[in-house]
Amino acid sequence: MIYLFCAIASSAAVSAVLRIGDRKCTGKYSRFAMNYLSAAVFAFLTMQFREFVLDGSGMFALGLGAVQGILYLLSLVSLQSSIRKNGVILSGTFARLGLIISMIFAIVAFGELPGVLQTIGF
Repeated sequence: MIYLFCAIASSAAVSAVLRIGDRKCTGKYSRFAMNYLSAAVFAFLTMQFREFVLDGSGMFALGLGAVQGILYLLSLVSLQSSIRKNGVILSGTFARLGLIISMIFAIVAFGELPGVLQTIGF
């Protein structure tokens, strides 16, 4: 349950930090660079094994990570421009509506039906 509260707080904090940073910092790409740098440092510090093996599976994982990073960066740029135009509340609401689309896709494509606890959590 603590992870759920942390996820909710982190998700809400992203929009708020982007809005606050929009007023205080003129370079939006510097904020994104700091985001990635701090995430990379935190990920490295929490790794159990610090050995990098780039065999066939490692290169595939590295490629998938790069694609995911680019998509995440594009979503942050999009969210920031939406916050600038529409405000935090409207942008945050529509960003969270993406969960509904993912849930409907999982139900239709994979036949996964959420349980009672998952429905309450949603």
